[in-house]
Amino acid sequence: MKEMVDGLNDEYRLVVILRYWYDYSYTEIAMMTDTSESAVKSRLFRARQALAKQIDPENIPITGIVMESE
Repeated sequence: MKEMVDGLNDEYRLVVILRYWYDYSYTEIAMMTDTSESAVKSRLFRARQALAKQIDPENIPITGIVMESE
């Protein structure tokens, strides 16, 4: 996961780290980055989209789901 986050551009990587590693609020991140809360939310949304594109669904184990055969 660290490699995926490292691959993000600087603006996205910073807000992801502050939000998900350090658990800062949107307001705190906005103050630290000298941006608005809406900018922080937008960057997080775009960062999550970029990370999702890097995930290969074939390699994600699905556990706890029992599918009934017909």
